[in-house]
Amino acid sequence: MVAGQGAVSGRAQFVQMALDRAAVVEQAGLDLDAQDATHRLVQARHRDLARLQRLLELRLVAVPQPHVRLDLGELLERGHAELQKFGGNISHDTVESLSRPSEQAPWQIRLTDDTLLESRHALVATGLTDKLPEVPGLSDLWGTRIFHCPYCHGHEVKGKKVALIGGANPPFTIRISKLLSKWTSTLTFYPNGLELTGLDRTQLAGLGVEINDAKVTQVQPDQASPTGVEVHSADGVSIYEACFTGPDFLPNDALLRDAGCESANGWVKAERGQTSVSRLWAAGNVVSSPDQVSQAMGSGAAVGIAIDQCMLDEDLAK
Repeated sequence: MVAGQGAVSGRAQFVQMALDRAAVVEQAGLDLDAQDATHRLVQARHRDLARLQRLLELRLVAVPQPHVRLDLGELLERGHAELQKFGGNISHDTVESLSRPSEQAPWQIRLTDDTLLESRHALVATGLTDKLPEVPGLSDLWGTRIFHCPYCHGHEVKGKKVALIGGANPPFTIRISKLLSKWTSTLTFYPNGLELTGLDRTQLAGLGVEINDAKVTQVQPDQASPTGVEVHSADGVSIYEACFTGPDFLPNDALLRDAGCESANGWVKAERGQTSVSRLWAAGNVVSSPDQVSQAMGSGAAVGIAIDQCMLDEDLAK
């Protein structure tokens, strides 16, 4: 199961853990960027072997594998099948509230259809929402022609003419304006209202990044290219082979906050998945914005193990 799916909008995921069963409450709503990230995940094994061979000059024998594209919907279906195989239950609904009458009482999870579930421990993996800069057309191309992570999509834009559109999340956007120069020497950065320091401008100039301070008024797909983007600004229309932007990362953590979890710097605090509230856990992007799909999956697995260990200790102490 993917815990806290990074770049998924409008999908809430809640995992209820009990001693002998697990129930997943899930509201579907897949984002194309997440589908592409999943595609990247399932190809990682063969690709990473080749990279290791080049980097470390290892003599590795790899069996050629066909190109396989697995979208997020299919990945979730496989995860659901595995969960049900082990006796788990899945409900496609939305969690309305998470509460308990006392610290010793079980968690009560109420769904929008008024179903009430109870559990000793609860794991929240509701991910985050990407809030994009307010540029017309940007959301329409998000995940298909416009991306945010150089480590996810940098290789695909290597050597291409790339635009970066600012307007949100200044620290992240300014950072990737410098990172992207590792993959392309033809990068145009539109701060789009973000304030750059003198040091930022000096560093970007040294990296060969062109800065265009004109306000971006619209983006559209370049009809002549499957990946290209037209950037409309006060300077006119420019066409790029690829485009990035820096969204604000907003954790979908209302359930955790309403339950009384402590937070710091805008994020609910979790130590190895355990929040400040006893027997309430969190995994993935809801508590960690940098997590990619593979990291969120690993986080979910690790927290699941921690919950099981904790429940065993509770039983032994009785």
